[in-house]
Amino acid sequence: MPKSAVIETYQYLTGSRGKRGGAGNAAVGRQVRETIIPRRMREAFIAHARLVVDHGLTAGTLTEMSQRLDEALFIITAPGSWAATFGEDDLRIGAIHEQKSLAQEEMPRHAQWHRLIYGAGVADAVLLSQPPAALTAAALRLVPAPELLVDAAADIGSLAVFEIVDPAILPSDDELVGRHALLLPGYGLLSWGDDLSQAIARAEMVNRWCDIMLRSCKFNER
Repeated sequence: MPKSAVIETYQYLTGSRGKRGGAGNAAVGRQVRETIIPRRMREAFIAHARLVVDHGLTAGTLTEMSQRLDEALFIITAPGSWAATFGEDDLRIGAIHEQKSLAQEEMPRHAQWHRLIYGAGVADAVLLSQPPAALTAAALRLVPAPELLVDAAADIGSLAVFEIVDPAILPSDDELVGRHALLLPGYGLLSWGDDLSQAIARAEMVNRWCDIMLRSCKFNER
């Protein structure tokens, strides 16, 4: 949908009705989602959320998943949503270049990281997950050597640990070029790709890569 049409839809649904709260905001949010996000995209997004659970990449309600809609908007999981029971009411629509949501609904804690990826133009889908091996590697500030899983290194690129000292201070666009994932100590694994399937597959790939590294370290200690 063109940006102008999105704005017109939003203004039609919210502009002349004043401020809302509670159920009113929820109803407007639902109308906006159903109007702007194609039904098949909503269904596919929910199916991918269940995949994240099935592959053991989540930690309760901490996982965040998003997908670009166009050059100005993206859809993302609502704060506190659990991927195992994720539904259409758990979808939010955010602006890529502004710190706001389309229906004035609360955004997840780390929505700015998703905006960073989309703003840099390096991906169309982003996943913040918490797979155990990747979390452990991040906590230890360890990055697996490319020779441990050569094809993973070729796909992921230059995997790195990025310290989040202040959530407002994020990697620069230059630091994102040439890689498709970051290990974030204390937060998880941020992976991205051309679509949700690729972002999820890369999270699984990095976790296996880190698992091999941790097993190798334990073996070498014997």
